[in-house]
Amino acid sequence: MISDLNLNLQSGGFHHCTAAWSAGASARNRCYKLYIPVKGEAFLVMNDRTWTLRPGHAYLINGFNIQRQVCRDFMDVYWVHFFPESLFFNYCLSSITDFCSWRIEDIPLKEDDYALIPRLFENPGSEDNRVAPNASLALTCKITSILLDLIGDLVECRGGEVSEESYKLFLRLKPAIDFMNSNLGRKLTLKEISGQVNLSPVYFQKLFKAKLNITPYEYLLEKRLYAARRCLSETDRSISEIADALGFCNQFHFSRTFKRYFLESPSRYRTQHSVP
Repeated sequence: MISDLNLNLQSGGFHHCTAAWSAGASARNRCYKLYIPVKGEAFLVMNDRTWTLRPGHAYLINGFNIQRQVCRDFMDVYWVHFFPESLFFNYCLSSITDFCSWRIEDIPLKEDDYALIPRLFENPGSEDNRVAPNASLALTCKITSILLDLIGDLVECRGGEVSEESYKLFLRLKPAIDFMNSNLGRKLTLKEISGQVNLSPVYFQKLFKAKLNITPYEYLLEKRLYAARRCLSETDRSISEIADALGFCNQFHFSRTFKRYFLESPSRYRTQHSVP
């Protein structure tokens, strides 16, 4: 299904990284990343292994596994942060992606393609930005196609790690996933969710966790927190209103959960990411 291949482009541009870019794990890393360095170099520590970012390559990276990023001198890099909207697409990427690289000459990716990235985002010289509200459809399609082309190459090379049987099972569970997506503000019970696919709560939770590597509760919480981030940056609703609208017990519980997940408080996130 085409809708299962949707990508949410979060931010991107061109950045001159210096030693100040060096940092530990942060909320900014909770996504997938495309890096295309053009000068200098930098390093990523992931799962206790160090990877080097060098010019002449394109890198697809699972940011969730970044423990530390290091730039000792400088690195000029084109970059995109993105996240799959589909739970199954996210499962596929997390299963086959940690740190993947291609030589630029080995893929259909030219400088005229990736040099367009800054034009799609606001504040393209900053590490924190968002898709420009007036970005052209053609440009959005162009950048998305670059990502899908690299992901397609990755799936083709490592496709055995994600079976057709897994996808069929995802389609079996999809009505329950769609039900959760449509009811983020309600206090849903496992019985309600599992009833969408005519499975017992115990068996549904076991199957969901075994095949998608996340529990229904964890998935619902993650969707609520990402919805909260959008509300914080794109609306002027109070933190209390956002917490209530997304089914959290109270503002304190929401703020504590948000900070534990994104490593910063809702108020700090709003200050740094609000749309002008």
